[in-house]
Amino acid sequence: MTDIDMSYEGLVKRAKQYLGQSVINHEKVPSRASYNKLLGGWTTSKRDIVRACTENLKYLNQISQTLYQKDVVTFKEEAEELPNITINEE
Repeated sequence: MTDIDMSYEGLVKRAKQYLGQSVINHEKVPSRASYNKLLGGWTTSKRDIVRACTENLKYLNQISQTLYQKDVVTFKEEAEELPNITINEE
């Protein structure tokens, strides 16, 4: 089992990793999902990448609120697209 750094600084580092990986993945996928007959499923779209990243960041905030009573990421607006956020570093 892999040890995960659950310190506040570790959670901030993980948030940066999620954002960095989402940028890389976002550049690779098409804007619209399409059905792949060979694999029998839908491809990942840019919207799927953004939604997954947002959910991961919200989960990090839940963990941080539970352990440290402060957010790792501040969401400035609720939207379907990647929201305007600030990574909180101390």
